[in-house]
Amino acid sequence: MTITGIQLVTDGGWAVGGTQTVLVDNVMINNTTFTFEADNKEACKDGGWQDFTSSPGPFKNQGDCVSFFANGG
Repeated sequence: MTITGIQLVTDGGWAVGGTQTVLVDNVMINNTTFTFEADNKEACKDGGWQDFTSSPGPFKNQGDCVSFFANGG
């Protein structure tokens, strides 16, 4: 069967006026691992470089992001 969604439940710390960020990586479903990493420099374009708030980013600008992936990380 095709997986159409995954839900994560976190605590309610955000409800007191803060924000909450959940980073998900290296999810294994059956025998397949999904890394959710951008595997090419296309993910850096159109402001995408700003989405890398944690590893492998953050990046200073789009060129910094493109260079990272162009050089194989």
